[in-house]
Amino acid sequence: MIFRIIIALLLFPSVCYSFNDSQKFILDVAYQQGMMINYPETIQAIAVTETNLGVNGRIGDVNKPIGKKSYGVCQIKLSTAKFVLEDILEINPFKYDEQIIVMLMTNDTFNVHLSMLYFEWLMKRFHGNWRKSVLAYNYGLGNVRKTGLSVDPNHYVDKIVNAIKQQIRPYNAKYHSHH
Repeated sequence: MIFRIIIALLLFPSVCYSFNDSQKFILDVAYQQGMMINYPETIQAIAVTETNLGVNGRIGDVNKPIGKKSYGVCQIKLSTAKFVLEDILEINPFKYDEQIIVMLMTNDTFNVHLSMLYFEWLMKRFHGNWRKSVLAYNYGLGNVRKTGLSVDPNHYVDKIVNAIKQQIRPYNAKYHSHH
């Protein structure tokens, strides 16, 4: 019996994977936010890849100093959040950096929204090059400018593609198909 389950998981990972209510909420928010820029699957896959939709925690790069850590379901650095608020939205209602960090960690809609806006900015910056934009989201704009697509130390682009194929598309077919 266990052998059949393992074979099923290997052959049909998307069929066997299920999301809890909290994860479904984040997937739905990411879908709605991503639809605003015509990349719903990408925004959903970022949340899946970064934190397994919050299951793997809300603070990344835990050994780094506060400003270098990443926060929330889409793992946004404080500097990126401030850039999105100040340069893209041209409004930063927060007086203190700690307020931004708290929002990134506790408000999934806010976190996903900033993620979407940053990804949209990257897409413009890389003239619609999806792979470079996805890589820059994880590896950094400056790094991708220097190395292009030749260096992907975390295999991030592959992880995003796999998440889309194995988890996001089956989920969207079930919950976001337009019949």
